[in-house]
Amino acid sequence: MGSPNHDSPSFLSNKSSKIFVAGHRGLVGSAIVRKFQVLGFTNLILRTHAEFDLTRQSDVESFFSTEKPEFVILAAAKVGGIHANNTYPADFIAINLQIQTNVIDSSYRHGVKKLLFLGSSCIYPKLAPQPIPENALLTGPLEPTNECGLEHVNVGSGKEVTIKELAESMKEVVGFEGELVWDTSKPDGTPRKLMDSSKLLGLGWMPKISLKDGLIDTYKWYVENVIKQ
Repeated sequence: MGSPNHDSPSFLSNKSSKIFVAGHRGLVGSAIVRKFQVLGFTNLILRTHAEFDLTRQSDVESFFSTEKPEFVILAAAKVGGIHANNTYPADFIAINLQIQTNVIDSSYRHGVKKLLFLGSSCIYPKLAPQPIPENALLTGPLEPTNECGLEHVNVGSGKEVTIKELAESMKEVVGFEGELVWDTSKPDGTPRKLMDSSKLLGLGWMPKISLKDGLIDTYKWYVENVIKQ
């Protein structure tokens, strides 16, 4: 594990590589699994929380010793919004530190070739410069609900959208004809989070799906796979 370089093992070089995706049922983890499957990867290691508790060090160590994954994608975490973070700050910091420490430590001990640790834009200061560059990390106070919160790379489209605009887009996509009501008594959180993705763009990555198209596809999947069942 370490900083990216041209000689580093690639996730894409061998379709039979053993890849452990922690948090494969979450929003990001499930999307990563689907992409791997589309690309033809045949040796994905997937475990539900009921099968495998990432907060238990002995379980994680035993898993790595038995399965011996070559690559690890850490997309597992206890997540929540502003209210949840305000209400259960100790739970969030304790559980997420346990998951991260156990997985990263076992990956190191068992010779994992590369570990991808997914984070959130909440790690940046509340009043970070916009768009937010990677070097803004730890340069100022966090938004209060994130204070209990490797080389990192921003992933973003480079386009901003307000919560109001997002809500209106969702309203249009799902066909909701009611009125949107704004509860201004609740905290707002960080004012802006526009990611500076120039580092990733420089590596050849480009966003392909617009927010609107993503909402349409997600809602379609939800209707077909959740509501109809």
